[in-house]
Amino acid sequence: MRMSEVRDSQLGTIIKNSENGFSSVQSMLILFVLSLYIFGLGTGISLIQKYYQKNEAIEQDLILLKAEVAAIIKQFESDPTPESDSPTDSVWSYIIGKSGKYKYLKLSDVSSRINPNWVRHVFLERTNLKKYLLNGISPDMLKDYREKTGYVLDIYSAYFELIDPDAMNSFFTPYSYLNVNTAYEYVLEDMYELITGDAGGAMSFHSFIAGALSEKHIITEEELSNVVGHSYNSIYPIISTLPEMNVHFIPEFILEQVLVYPYGGEAIENNSYIFNALLLNRINNEISPVELKSLIETEGLQGRVFHHLGTKTWFWKVEIATNRTSVEAIIICVPSDGGNPEEKGMEQDYSYRLYGFKDVQYPENI
Repeated sequence: MRMSEVRDSQLGTIIKNSENGFSSVQSMLILFVLSLYIFGLGTGISLIQKYYQKNEAIEQDLILLKAEVAAIIKQFESDPTPESDSPTDSVWSYIIGKSGKYKYLKLSDVSSRINPNWVRHVFLERTNLKKYLLNGISPDMLKDYREKTGYVLDIYSAYFELIDPDAMNSFFTPYSYLNVNTAYEYVLEDMYELITGDAGGAMSFHSFIAGALSEKHIITEEELSNVVGHSYNSIYPIISTLPEMNVHFIPEFILEQVLVYPYGGEAIENNSYIFNALLLNRINNEISPVELKSLIETEGLQGRVFHHLGTKTWFWKVEIATNRTSVEAIIICVPSDGGNPEEKGMEQDYSYRLYGFKDVQYPENI
């Protein structure tokens, strides 16, 4: 029997007994019990009303927060130097100006990190990134594990036994495009098939990537487009030659590893000097793609450094909260035209899309 039925039965018995005659004291007890019942019922109604009112307020907050994210996207779209994203952009002044309106408001680049889903294991082996592998895990073992699990967005759950958690938070990300000159070739094949549904085309694509590696050739966007043909519009920009990480926001440790890696067997000359020059330049200045290449002199396969390192951020995270709720939003930057703007030698238009918007904290005491 449900609680409400028990309560109704008890009340029925009390009323029936009262009809048979009760003393004044007994009558007072009946009225007292009834008052408790009515009071309890009223409290329940009050709590329900409070619940819906509070949820309605939360819904209004979510509408407000989504509008704020849209306003941040407008800031990105109005950037007069769209080829570079840096701390000097107006979006940061906008964030500071709006921060007092919310419990907190934070914008961060989340793509200028290493993506464990498709980083080449030799990159881990030949840099100090390998020191963050746990429990005797080798780069080859991480590669084997990845081939079994496939692509995962929740890298923290998938790799917590393989990669140091602190390093995972600081140096790794699930958000990035796949650059054909830096991503692991078998992952590229899998992603190609996942996007296009063409298993045969994916195998041919893998052969193309493997051939470029064996020939020590850096693939251009034009070559990629010619090889994949009509599938190019499907895979771009997810699979492309777009630089993975933004020199303005990449963590210093990752920047150092990108510069010391021996591309083609030889490390970039004066990489320590270049490292310090980049850090100094990015503090108060916006580095253009042309300036970046002037700061890093390369020969042959060392040019792959520019496939790790560019001046554009592809994925942003907005964290924003009121006193009632908080959300995370992922904003993705998409080049409006196919191709690598640096190769084309022309300005590129970019569009920004809301990739994800979720409530990350449920208010307590509702």
